[in-house]
Amino acid sequence: MPMSGKIINRFGRYKVDGVRNGELSCPGINIKGAGGSSVRCVYKGQVTGVFNSSDGMVVMVRHGAYISVYCYMAHVSVSVGQSVSTGQTLGTVSSNGILQFQLRKETVKLNPEQWLR
Repeated sequence: MPMSGKIINRFGRYKVDGVRNGELSCPGINIKGAGGSSVRCVYKGQVTGVFNSSDGMVVMVRHGAYISVYCYMAHVSVSVGQSVSTGQTLGTVSSNGILQFQLRKETVKLNPEQWLR
């Protein structure tokens, strides 16, 4: 797991109870942990992206044909081009403690739960 915590939103499309025609889509999984928790790289690779989004910082790490994406971070401690190892801290999650973790094989979005322990 990229962060200690509990999965609160799962990958894919799902119905929203009580909302007519309500359906949401999640491109990864959302993990709820303690605010400011360390976010760790799930596998060795190279940092290919670090940028700010409207929901916080995002880090992208390439692992061959695979790319892991870490969203909603408050602080990032790695930079583009840097090699990272499995379990290495990439930064910290925001104060609300929610990390979105995505996994892709090139441009195809994958269910991260099938790959995590």
